[in-house]
Amino acid sequence: MTASDQTDPGEVELRLAAAAWLARMQGPDADVHRPALEQWLAADARHRRIFERLSRRFDEAAILQLSHRWQPVPSSAGRPRRSLLWTPGLAIAAGLLALLLSPDSTEFGHRSAQSAGDAIIAAQTGRIRTVRLSDGSIVTLDSQSSVSIRFDGARRWLQLVRGRARFQVAHETRPFVVEAGLSRVTAHGTLFDVRLSQRGEVRVALLEGVVDVAVKDAVRTEKNAHVLSAGDAITIRARGTAAIGAHVVDNDRTWPTGMVDADNVALGQLVAEANRYAVVPIRIADPSLTSRRLSGHFRIDDPAHLADNLARLLDVSVDRSDPAALWIGRRDKNISGET
Repeated sequence: MTASDQTDPGEVELRLAAAAWLARMQGPDADVHRPALEQWLAADARHRRIFERLSRRFDEAAILQLSHRWQPVPSSAGRPRRSLLWTPGLAIAAGLLALLLSPDSTEFGHRSAQSAGDAIIAAQTGRIRTVRLSDGSIVTLDSQSSVSIRFDGARRWLQLVRGRARFQVAHETRPFVVEAGLSRVTAHGTLFDVRLSQRGEVRVALLEGVVDVAVKDAVRTEKNAHVLSAGDAITIRARGTAAIGAHVVDNDRTWPTGMVDADNVALGQLVAEANRYAVVPIRIADPSLTSRRLSGHFRIDDPAHLADNLARLLDVSVDRSDPAALWIGRRDKNISGET
């Protein structure tokens, strides 16, 4: 009898439930599902153990293969089988199912991005990931970010689907093209960041080298291009207009470390940025605190640690009684809102 034959049926059900939760947390409605996830994790220690183990394995699978269509495969009768159209949800579910059924191994994460179809690399909530591509380029993904990749003999094409990524481009003859929103960045051997907001606004910050940034209009026709040199930044709004003349700031350089330099930043803005890394988000119970201005060097990739630091800095307390949130507020108030 194999080890899999001895698996407790209840354990299998928990694995499937954990996979379903992880799939939900990779989608656009992750924030909506987070309170229910926290309740599920708190209900049984096995839930958290299995969920965290699956999360690690999902994270280690550096490149998840995602073909737009299954190519027709000759059947035994010589007739092509029907193709199946994939959706991102199906791709995530298939990837999680493979992780559930496969032994603990990182081999799946080392597939070449030059194989047929597209590949997806993604970073879960609370994790900053670095992935080396088959051409030697390096992509660093911020929390809740994903990039689609397609390499062929003519070019290296990538699309920022969500979030923020840093691209350290290996020198070679094929152009390296990154698309996001209404922008297209073309490089050969450079270091640059691209960030895509939920509103569809794109910011490109060039740290080294030179890149061309093409801007598209609402019908995705390229209408103009801008050349960026090291230290330049550009913002392309969702309607296709560009704000030029900006420059790289300290946080452009330091975000892969999980640190942020705040210069007279509102508490609400700092907390919102930190919550991008939070499974259990920070909530501000006292509205009067939201506009409080802060300056300093903060680690935002560990929201629980940040909440403690803010409590000391602002002379407030942190209420951890709510499994779905870390509440901060004034010491003389019942900050969780309970009566």
